[in-house]
Amino acid sequence: MTESRPMTSSPSQTPAHRTVRWGRILPSIILVFVTVAVFWPVIGHQFLAWDDSVDVYKNPYLQVPSLSNLLHFWRHPYERLFTPLTYTIYALLAWAPKLLKTNPGAAVVPDPGLFHGFNLLLHLLSVLILWRILLLLLNRSKQPEIGVIVSPDALPLSWAACGGALLFAIHPIQVEPVSWVAGMKDLLFGLFSLAAVWHYLLYVDEKTLPGRRSHPGLHYGLATGAYLLALFAKPTAVVVPVMVGILAGWAWRHTWREQLSGLWVWFIIAVAWGFLTRWVQTGAILAFEPPLWARPLIAGDAVAFYLSKLIVPLRFGPDYGRTPQYVLGHGWLFITGLVPYFLAIWLWLKRKRLPWLGAAAGIFVVVLLPVSGLIPFEFQRHSTVADRYVYLAMTGPAFVSAWVLTWPKKKFAAIGGIIVLGFFLLSSSRQVPYWRDTQTFFEHALKVNPNSFLALNNLGFALAYQGQDVDAIRLFNEALRIEPESAVTHSNLANALVRQGKLEEGIQHYSEALRLVPNFARAHTNLGLALAELGRHLEAIEHHREALRVEPKFAEAHNNLGFELAQRGQFEEAMQHYTAALRLNPGYVDAHTNAGIALASQKRFDEAQHHFSEALRLAPTAKAHANLAGLLLQQMKFTEAELHYTEAIRLNPRYQNAHLRLSTLLAAQGEFARARHHVSEVLRLDPDHKAARRVLERIEYLDRSSKETIN
Repeated sequence: MTESRPMTSSPSQTPAHRTVRWGRILPSIILVFVTVAVFWPVIGHQFLAWDDSVDVYKNPYLQVPSLSNLLHFWRHPYERLFTPLTYTIYALLAWAPKLLKTNPGAAVVPDPGLFHGFNLLLHLLSVLILWRILLLLLNRSKQPEIGVIVSPDALPLSWAACGGALLFAIHPIQVEPVSWVAGMKDLLFGLFSLAAVWHYLLYVDEKTLPGRRSHPGLHYGLATGAYLLALFAKPTAVVVPVMVGILAGWAWRHTWREQLSGLWVWFIIAVAWGFLTRWVQTGAILAFEPPLWARPLIAGDAVAFYLSKLIVPLRFGPDYGRTPQYVLGHGWLFITGLVPYFLAIWLWLKRKRLPWLGAAAGIFVVVLLPVSGLIPFEFQRHSTVADRYVYLAMTGPAFVSAWVLTWPKKKFAAIGGIIVLGFFLLSSSRQVPYWRDTQTFFEHALKVNPNSFLALNNLGFALAYQGQDVDAIRLFNEALRIEPESAVTHSNLANALVRQGKLEEGIQHYSEALRLVPNFARAHTNLGLALAELGRHLEAIEHHREALRVEPKFAEAHNNLGFELAQRGQFEEAMQHYTAALRLNPGYVDAHTNAGIALASQKRFDEAQHHFSEALRLAPTAKAHANLAGLLLQQMKFTEAELHYTEAIRLNPRYQNAHLRLSTLLAAQGEFARARHHVSEVLRLDPDHKAARRVLERIEYLDRSSKETIN
């Protein structure tokens, strides 16, 4: 007879294991929910006229999906930055709407929602990885003998790590990189840096605690791969080996000599990348290079500024105006610049009692070092400090928060943490809407820093784009009062003045922009347009050619030069430039239209019709219908021409030229009543229209002649 045995549940079914499993699932759900709740509105935000134009929607290498354009970012720096991974992601996101459509001729129109959604996804992944890093660190520091959490006693560590990750996720200083498309490089660099840290710590953990299923080699390979991707996203990742060394040295008590056995390859890569970055940025214009003695003070002031924003998270903006000149011009520099050094001395003295705080502070400072001002960088002409520089550095404060939540009086720590995180959540939720569009963004920036040259210039640009040139001119002049040698602002002011009909004054500002920056391609081609308005066509051609010498892939300059050449009857060369413009930007409506006009002038009607039809498909405007109608009229295709003129008038009932052309067409077909109606509409809109009166007289004459012939 078989002996019966009592039934037992498998370990996976025990209440303890179920509790542990939910202790891992619930924190991740909370992290995702809270982060999405704060940042979900960014998906409806627009691109900003603050680097988004240069990086995305006016980037010449994103206008046409092609392997050569993609490889350009891996072969050459762009805007003095070698960040090929970032620009590859930009390209794929910009091309996605076109590549997913069946219409191969559609123009590349980047969807800001895709970019913002991807930013949010990157931030979410970083938050979740940081949670796992914090949990691993807390486990090693609190329970070094346990390889994996298997006991409900360890459960609070998961929630403590969650609290630290929440600080990283929703602190208001994180709003800038998450809400700004151009902040994607910081998010990519942050994500892959955290992935590198996580896998390296797993590598250290599995080497230190053998005896269970482990793959240290795999983790080391993944860590190194992630580190390389972080460098391809942003060169600031050179600091990651030091960051890893601090964490591993603290949690596993490894000496730096022990650390170098695994990190020496990373340090070699970091040094090589540092030299590459310096070479790429050769020729960068620095408005002011502070003396060597002042740089440690400027760096200290930057760290003190960031600490103040962490503790008192108020008045965040894109431009704090904290330039080296501004900082050196105030006596308080010797307070703010020295405070971090005094704190560092105190932490060193307390290193045995507070090693965790020293490790967190070390991470915070190390990540900030490349952009602290110790080494001058280009954005310092506007400000040494910027919120986006703190993105990965927030790992340090997150670690402090997680550690505090493990203290014996967990209840009080938890209540305090919830209150603080609630405040951060509300503050970030208020901050996110400021990034929804260019005008809102820079109006807020001016409230934070009324003397922000960047905000004045870019708000002026936004208003000019909306047709508010008078207000834009006022803002550009105010920006030039603060920064008189800004070539971009001189060019923007010139654009607004030209639209106001003040050509001579506009030309003066274009010339000043080119004096300041001789290789300013857009200023060259815009100056060419202004000169052409004054009839100075040879000078205009010279400036368009100069723009193309500086920037051969400048589609607008190709189109503008083509137009000038066509006006001089040089159709063959003009078509070469129109073709180049359309190769660079197949959705360039003006280039299609101008090519159609040039081809029609040569009686190449079929080719001209192709370009006019393409322009109409891309932008079904009244003007596009009228252009195609005019071409059809030349080919005696009266019925089709009438249809397009009629559609042009439907779209724009005040389109006088379309009314006149249609009236002439109808009169030629003997439809005098309808012809009179259209010419009368022109005279109603403009009683002094001489051409309309001549057409009306012609219609009356033809009508009388036809009646006399019949009689």
